[in-house]
Amino acid sequence: MRLTKNFTSEEFECNCCKTDGIKKDFVERLQQARTNARISFKITSGYRCTNKQKLLKEHGYETAKGVSPHEKGVAVDILATTGRERHTILSTLMAEKFNRFGIGSNFIHVDADEDRSPNVIWHYKR
Repeated sequence: MRLTKNFTSEEFECNCCKTDGIKKDFVERLQQARTNARISFKITSGYRCTNKQKLLKEHGYETAKGVSPHEKGVAVDILATTGRERHTILSTLMAEKFNRFGIGSNFIHVDADEDRSPNVIWHYKR
């Protein structure tokens, strides 16, 4: 099902159970950033159920303490493989007032979790 001009609900589904728990207003903000970036945003991880989050932790991936923003439906990971893509994605997300970012080797995590500290950028070791 189409959520916005460029995003479908399937892109945000949990990849283990196909649950779609992403928040519509969050996707609308992502859409505005994507429109301004003039590049596609390939979502590599959107909503995650509790079981998926548990599996990631068991396999040694760095995940949020407590309830993840992915579990709340207010976080995504966006594919970014070059420095130019990272810059374009980050700058357009910041222009849309997103302020929580994680930088991975091939993705950018962005979330809008109001229960967590704003204005932070971190990097993933793995």
